Amino acid sequence: MSPQSPVYKGMMGNYMEQSQNMFAQMQEQMQKQTEQMLGAFGIKR
Repeated sequence: MSPQSPVYKGMMGNYMEQSQNMFAQMQEQMQKQTEQMLGAFGIKR
């Protein structure tokens, strides 16, 4: 399959979108956990 084919581009587009979504979710989760941990130590932002 050549990198110029529409099927390949579609697959890569989907993969990139899923990766971005997963990264955003992971980042959000880490943010929440950090806030919880800091809250447990009595540190608020």
